[in-house]
Amino acid sequence: GDDAAKLFSIMMIIGGIAPVVAPLIGGALLGPVGWRGIFWVLAVAGAVMVAGVVLLVPETLPPERRHGGGLKALISNLQYVVRNRHYLGYALAFVFGFGALFAYISASPFVVQNVLGLSPSQFSIVFAVNATGMVTAAMITTRLLGRVGARTLLRFGVCLLLIGGAVLFCTSVVFSSTNTWLILVPLFVAISSIGFIMGNATALAQGEVTNAAGTGSALMGAGQFGLAALVSPLVGIAGEDTAVPMAIAIPTFGVLAAVALVLLTRGKAAAS
Repeated sequence: GDDAAKLFSIMMIIGGIAPVVAPLIGGALLGPVGWRGIFWVLAVAGAVMVAGVVLLVPETLPPERRHGGGLKALISNLQYVVRNRHYLGYALAFVFGFGALFAYISASPFVVQNVLGLSPSQFSIVFAVNATGMVTAAMITTRLLGRVGARTLLRFGVCLLLIGGAVLFCTSVVFSSTNTWLILVPLFVAISSIGFIMGNATALAQGEVTNAAGTGSALMGAGQFGLAALVSPLVGIAGEDTAVPMAIAIPTFGVLAAVALVLLTRGKAAAS
């Protein structure tokens, strides 16, 4: 419920800070250790993560709810998960929201530097500002949950994504504008909306399939990164000197998220 949404939103805050801090750390390390040394740093970080999981993350599932796994159990859990249309609605909103985010991540270096003509350092500032917007939205979510339901906040986030994406589409595609502010402001709105979408959609989807939460989570993870793998080449299909593919992809994913939410969770929303 709302408690889970708060925790997932906190994870969003951490996830939003990481892309801002990581390039700064990487840049600071590049001189002393070289590009090969970066991979050693990643290896050490991976080892620390493994140690943290082994030593600090105990199994929380009660023994009576555990099972031995296997292909038969996997197929059964998948059937249970995909037959729940409310889960699918929230999961698809999550996946399409991440698709919009990854379209931005993949295309923004070229759009900001090649199309808008900003320098690499200015791009770093733009990236940091957008990440801050996403983190701020996730922080607002944690403050509002309890007074405002996760479903309402999720719908608000999808509406923001639609608004930001629609304005971006109009400025970049319809009017072919390369005005910095006409591109960056709606892009900020669209990316900030992800802070309202990801944590709430995750909690709501997981709440629908509590008997197979692991399978539900795995399906969402596979969906988000499967879509990301498709988005990355698509937003670069027209070359490095146009914002059009990104300006089409972001509102398209906003529309798909809204349609999934409206059509598949309609009965759930009415019941609430």
